[in-house]
Amino acid sequence: MTRDEILGLILKAGSESLAVFGGEFEGGWHIQQVPEELADALHYLSDRNYTNYLEVGAAAGGTARLFKEALGIENVYVIDNNSHPRTALRKQILPDAVEWIGNARSSQAILQLMQWNVKFDLVLLDAEHHYDGVFQYLWIIAPFLAKDAVVCVHDIFSDPGTLHFWREIQLGLWSPAKADRFFGTRLGIGIIRWDEPKRVPVPFHIITPTCRPALLETIDRVFSVYPMRLSPRWHVIAEPACREFDCLSHVHEVIFDGQPGSWGGAQRNVGLESVDSGWVYFLDDDNLLHPALEHVFLRSISLQPKKKAWAFRQVDKNGEVWVAANPPVGFRRVDTGSVVIDRKFIGEERWDYNYTADVTFYERLYRKSPESWGFIDIPCCFYNALR
Repeated sequence: MTRDEILGLILKAGSESLAVFGGEFEGGWHIQQVPEELADALHYLSDRNYTNYLEVGAAAGGTARLFKEALGIENVYVIDNNSHPRTALRKQILPDAVEWIGNARSSQAILQLMQWNVKFDLVLLDAEHHYDGVFQYLWIIAPFLAKDAVVCVHDIFSDPGTLHFWREIQLGLWSPAKADRFFGTRLGIGIIRWDEPKRVPVPFHIITPTCRPALLETIDRVFSVYPMRLSPRWHVIAEPACREFDCLSHVHEVIFDGQPGSWGGAQRNVGLESVDSGWVYFLDDDNLLHPALEHVFLRSISLQPKKKAWAFRQVDKNGEVWVAANPPVGFRRVDTGSVVIDRKFIGEERWDYNYTADVTFYERLYRKSPESWGFIDIPCCFYNALR
């Protein structure tokens, strides 16, 4: 289709609001796009074929319908929390779409994407329009992007945070995402090209204490999808009472050791004895890694190589803040799964065997050298996601 033909299709589809978006009439597919901006973007994207399209934040489904018809897309997938008042129209406007209703920043979204088992070659992010929203959406879908995939981000100008996110992409700060083109002066549509992630030889160890080995099967499945740039060694330290469990494909060693009932402290200490250098991350058996962790971590250690510990935000299974990353380290400011730390910096420090050990272990290391800590208020894991 030519650019004018695409624009004609958009105008005939109907607008959500003439005052906000423009168009010829209100209603129809209730498009929430500036027609000229969308026409330019779709025409630019029409130089190749797409098979699997994902839209995060579909509302009535009109934009997804336009993508499907203008670009001849075979399969349309939608993630939406159905909070928009027009969502009831989506079944009429987009009857053949595969949908999941929920929070796109949640651990459930990751598990659903794994269940779909699809590599998306075209994605539109059009839900929460602020930095944290678009940043998390990009990294949550990242493991499910095809090589050379295209990610479109709408409403770049709607919030300073989304504009800041786009500027970071333009500066090349979030490899393998690369800014390609930008369309519009009112709302704005940014086009990101996705390169194949390159493995980075950074020693990274994940230590998981467990008394519930059945939960590890989900973690193991997640590890088949990401990390994409790190190649971690996963050390599972199971309480002696745990029976032998099925071999997990991503585990490098399983040790049955450690005092039972020690809140995981004894098992973490056993794990530390297996690691003499590199970075260490303690992943409890009911937590899930956030896909953003590896990308933010790698960028951080390249910018500030003298830091020996990095504290991140930790979110619950719904993507809401559980522990924020703010100094100083202390209660409600740090948790077991919110820190990546250098093994040499840990030295002879060890975990206590009580409920508060996840705070006191890091508190002691913080007091040892506050200047060695960095704080990044971006999620690193989903707390209790598997409970």
